[in-house]
Amino acid sequence: MKMNHSLPILALAVLPFAGALNAQDSKPFDAGVALALATDNLKEITNSGGFGGVNLDIGFNTKLAGTTVPLRLSLGINDFPGQSNNGVKTSLLGYQLAADIFIQAGSPNFFLVTGISINKWSMSKSPEPAGYSSSVKGPKFGGRLGVEYRFNTSWSGHVMLQGSEIGTDAKATKGLNASWVQIGAKYHF
Repeated sequence: MKMNHSLPILALAVLPFAGALNAQDSKPFDAGVALALATDNLKEITNSGGFGGVNLDIGFNTKLAGTTVPLRLSLGINDFPGQSNNGVKTSLLGYQLAADIFIQAGSPNFFLVTGISINKWSMSKSPEPAGYSSSVKGPKFGGRLGVEYRFNTSWSGHVMLQGSEIGTDAKATKGLNASWVQIGAKYHF
């Protein structure tokens, strides 16, 4: 079962409305940290409560080729440690390459952020069942939608909904798609 593609399609549909980051000079790099709040499907995968995990990323800020549309390319890691259920703990670790565009929203410092991602996931179980493989095959695609507020030229905060394909369970009886709300801060340099 494939991920519902409405989030990535929505992310691309707003591209014509993207505007320039003209309120403050955009610095070329940023580093971010965020807490991830698990939605129901991520809770099901990792047996977690409301807390899903953490996200760390580093980004490069530029413009979309041949336009004035602000673009951030980022490389991140998502760690969802999970919790024990019947003596088995399921964790999820993902590496993410993302591209986000920015749309100015009413204030010079407030932006809608939308983008797409390519993810590489591994799932681990502890204790590991016999014959279990932690590798999730192939790259998985995702969508991102959120808001970002620039406090000053060095700091910003964001809230973002992310969704990503994971794969199928061991018996291939259902699709697994993780989503989470991340709340975090970025330092721009």
